[in-house]
Amino acid sequence: MSKPSLSIGTIVTECCLLLIASIAFSIKAATWYLEDSNAIAQYRVTLFVVILAVCVSLVHLIYLVIRLGLFRLQSEGWKRRALYDRLTGVRNRSGLTLGWGEKMARGGHSLGIMLLILDADHFKRINDKLGHPAGDRALKAIAGTLAHSLRRDDLVGRMGGEEFAVVFNCSSEDQGRAIAERLRATIARLSVTEGGLTLPITVSIGGVFTAQPIGFQRLYDIADGNCYRSKRAGRNRVTTSTVPPVAYGHSAQHFRHGQPARAA
Repeated sequence: MSKPSLSIGTIVTECCLLLIASIAFSIKAATWYLEDSNAIAQYRVTLFVVILAVCVSLVHLIYLVIRLGLFRLQSEGWKRRALYDRLTGVRNRSGLTLGWGEKMARGGHSLGIMLLILDADHFKRINDKLGHPAGDRALKAIAGTLAHSLRRDDLVGRMGGEEFAVVFNCSSEDQGRAIAERLRATIARLSVTEGGLTLPITVSIGGVFTAQPIGFQRLYDIADGNCYRSKRAGRNRVTTSTVPPVAYGHSAQHFRHGQPARAA
């Protein structure tokens, strides 16, 4: 990723150059006016320099506001491109991980927190039979459904490919599972059509509930393992679990160790 073309250093340098040029112009103008040394001329020069200084200051102020505004807009654009998925508009993996950290820093785990991993079922069939543009529409439909079905402070992200993740606060695994079932059922009503052929859109969901300050990757491994179980059990279903309220003594590796690649 290239850096933004505007920077604070560039803005400061340009302002300094503009100020130097303005001062040089003021000195030149004042010198020209001082050729008459009588009191009236001196008054005129003083008034002229004051007015010129005010005008120059206003020009500097307007210029600085415009440049800083452009810099801020450009910085926000680069930040959004770094944290959000271009195709679907939801967060990407980096953006979701950052959001998770912010949520945990605000004590989100103390309220109870649920992480869902959603993986589109038979997505390769959609691409193969309807084409990649139809597959892109299916991904957008899933992302849009998730974004509109959750609260403003919930997190929705595309982890890559046809996999999505959702993070939200809830009081128990049962409550989180109920929300996951609602999302699954809503997505199951979607379909994608191309050339007269229509294919349904469904997702397999794996979730994990915790009330402990656990790192995102560890929790992701558990939810991902539960998503795999949903695939193995027939797809278009939800599998959830809860992190025990004891020291997280075992790594989530046992959820993944020895498992074959996930089915599509």
